[in-house]
Amino acid sequence: MTDFVKRFIIFVETSKKTAANAQAVAWGYGERDDLTFDDWRFSASGQEPATHLGCNTQATDEIANKIEGALSQVPFYKVYDLSDGWTWETALADAGLQVIEGLEVIE
Repeated sequence: MTDFVKRFIIFVETSKKTAANAQAVAWGYGERDDLTFDDWRFSASGQEPATHLGCNTQATDEIANKIEGALSQVPFYKVYDLSDGWTWETALADAGLQVIEGLEVIE
């Protein structure tokens, strides 16, 4: 059984989707890592075109350290650690983003 210790919300600029999914694949975190940043779409207005994609992920200690150490230093990622009290609502507000109208995210 995998020991998940943290959960993160991560936003990435749409122009960096390929690089972000490649990073998920390189870490070998789970099935279909190539689609990590694929479904959840966001923009400042909540309208298309989307400017950001997002994911909500659980992390082992190893992956949590990679996320906190690497992704938090890359300007096109916005990383929110739910153990620090972040929620979808507060992370979206902090990032200045809204869910694209007609779509929803799963918490």
